[in-house]
Amino acid sequence: MASVETEISFNEGGGNNQAIGALFYIQQVTTVSNMTAYIVQSGTGTGEFQMAVLLPTSNVEATVIAITDIVDTVTSGIFTLPLISPVTLVDDTIYYLAVYNQVNGSALAGKNSGFGSVQEVPPINFRAQNLTGFTLGQSINTSDVSLQLSPWLAAE
Repeated sequence: MASVETEISFNEGGGNNQAIGALFYIQQVTTVSNMTAYIVQSGTGTGEFQMAVLLPTSNVEATVIAITDIVDTVTSGIFTLPLISPVTLVDDTIYYLAVYNQVNGSALAGKNSGFGSVQEVPPINFRAQNLTGFTLGQSINTSDVSLQLSPWLAAE
């Protein structure tokens, strides 16, 4: 069961066109068809919102392996989008769930976690800036760990 400790604004830390993500671990083969975010504030306008599953390829890079469509509004509470194509996640593997949120004034539920510098393993959470959303096969730099925040995201 996940807990909520904080809100993560769409431009948390003064980020520019940013995505944030958090690490998770799979213990059995699972096929994922939907992603969910917990939206604590829906915002006052529109903007792009998208979720993705990423596979770490090193301690500072991850590859996008599944995405949702981009939507331009969100609603408060549990907000679910289908993946464009289901993805099978392999057992005993770590992945990231990530969100690209540009909906003005919106905020996600989150948890304070992580380290302030890159360690010898993929980071617990990351922020990537100057994006235009996610695309399949895209390589994302995960070395910005300055926020130390994990968004409340789920995949099913």
